[in-house]
Amino acid sequence: MEKVKKILIVNAYYYPGFRSGGPQQSIMNLVEVFGKQYQFYILTHNHDFGVNEPYEGVQFDKWNEVGDAKVFYYSKNRFSVGFLKQMVNKFELVYLCEPYQEHSYKVLFLKRLNFVKPRIVLAPMGCFSKGALSIKAVKKNIYWKFFQWLRLYRGIEWSFSSEMEHKESVEQIGNKCIEKYYIAEDLPRKYEDYHLERSVAGKKAGELKVVFLSRICEMKNLLYAINVICALKGNVVFDIYGTVEDESYWDQCKQELKKCPSNIRFCFAGAVESKRVYEIFLGYDVFFLPTKGENFGHVIYEAMVAGCIPVISDKTSWGDIISRKCGSVLSLEKKEEFVKNMQEYVDMDEIQIRERRENAMNYAKEKYLGGVKISGYRNIFN
Repeated sequence: MEKVKKILIVNAYYYPGFRSGGPQQSIMNLVEVFGKQYQFYILTHNHDFGVNEPYEGVQFDKWNEVGDAKVFYYSKNRFSVGFLKQMVNKFELVYLCEPYQEHSYKVLFLKRLNFVKPRIVLAPMGCFSKGALSIKAVKKNIYWKFFQWLRLYRGIEWSFSSEMEHKESVEQIGNKCIEKYYIAEDLPRKYEDYHLERSVAGKKAGELKVVFLSRICEMKNLLYAINVICALKGNVVFDIYGTVEDESYWDQCKQELKKCPSNIRFCFAGAVESKRVYEIFLGYDVFFLPTKGENFGHVIYEAMVAGCIPVISDKTSWGDIISRKCGSVLSLEKKEEFVKNMQEYVDMDEIQIRERRENAMNYAKEKYLGGVKISGYRNIFN
């Protein structure tokens, strides 16, 4: 079977944006790894998530050469049906990211009416996890009821990042809506791109540098993280990086931070560009992310590359870091276990923590090399 010549990826946000998190990073990594083998064209907004000002330095409503892909930065606030119909029909395969996004449901509707001819592959990007579905649950349930009623699943294919995501999807919308699917695990950023030295000094027992780096919203569970950190003994630095997605949630977090005891020093450093994430992790001992759900968790991988030990919830696909002795995976229902675990890291000295740090870096390298070798994206694109 011949390789697909032209692939259109439709995602709400793309480089030079950095505020939208995982879906954008997934596509950037995909292009970085396979851009020499396939012709990628990306359709996206001309502004970043949560920002109205358009990007500088790119041309709008025409194709731009960005790395190994061509990117079309759409200047309108909303994708019109007519524009999408015209654009989509120029390609052999269209890869849609995130079902709730405007571009996705409009293209699916056009496909259902037989107005567009290419293969359509839909990537849920973590929207079926229990944590994701619990947020704005009523609206999301209505969406999936209409999805089933209108049979928008007819004639499309699915791209799941794991068997776990496939199982969650079946539980939500049923087997009949998933006629054909692929398992294509998200690809990490190229391991060769990481070469800086760790900047954190040798760790002392009774001290810990902890970082939370993710979007500030209920899904990422910063409030939970703050409550755990405030229960720790010892000298703890807790720095928070991320785009404030939910202002009311962030207000709750700030109120809790004010209650932190004097042994906890915290700082909010704001949003950070993806290219700086690795460099930031180099300065911390532990990456704390008690998330309610992750499709892949690029930030977990980048923490391990930098030797920053992940302490995460069991709502991700990174459960094997326990057996690899390079991090901790715990249940959100047992907050006391998180406190106990984090306290153990506080109490460690440099010699005790070094093995886990090195295990994390070695595991990240293996994860990258293995992911590229067996990538399910080849099955989708060929």
